[in-house]
Amino acid sequence: MLIETKLRPPVLKSGLVPRQRLTRLLDGALSARLAVLSAPPGFGKSTLLGQWIAALKERDAAIGWLALDQDDDEIGRFLTYLVAAIQRADAKIAQQVPALLQSSPVLPVDSVLTSIVNDLAQRSQPLFLVLDDCQFLTSPEICRFLDALLTYAPACLHLVVATRGPLPFGLAHMRVRGQLINLDDMQLRFRLRKPRACSMRRNCRTSHWPMW
Repeated sequence: MLIETKLRPPVLKSGLVPRQRLTRLLDGALSARLAVLSAPPGFGKSTLLGQWIAALKERDAAIGWLALDQDDDEIGRFLTYLVAAIQRADAKIAQQVPALLQSSPVLPVDSVLTSIVNDLAQRSQPLFLVLDDCQFLTSPEICRFLDALLTYAPACLHLVVATRGPLPFGLAHMRVRGQLINLDDMQLRFRLRKPRACSMRRNCRTSHWPMW
């Protein structure tokens, strides 16, 4: 049984300041294969992603969300949740994979990858897959799987990840090909002119973002 809240974006608090500059930068994920938000805790990564996703949903975008934790750093559990997140965006993708994961005596990692990639290839519209708290992923098997997914998936797939540290997969060749968007702690800081403007608004929240 899956934990449903891991497959839902965070509920946004009322009164949060829209971070329009950063959501516009994240819109670059429409043309990139991989978008990375990398910063220590407290920089509002999940909140920013939640705001961006809310805007995408207004455009009827297909979005899958997975909030990761330390228990997900095991290939079988990770694939189960990953497929569930993708199916929240498009129920037609990898329909046979859950049964395959449960019945196969040997974890069919290559078959899962092939199923996802081939089904994605039937899509004409973008699909956004968001992985929050990717710093928990250290398993070499998981990293190889994500690297292969980035390599072989069709252009409709856009992977968006948030992490507290560097990612062990996919960055070098994505950067070389111009398919990477990277927002770090310097870009995620809440600039001083923003909180000043915010202070003039009633019930305005910055979600504890660092300021400078």
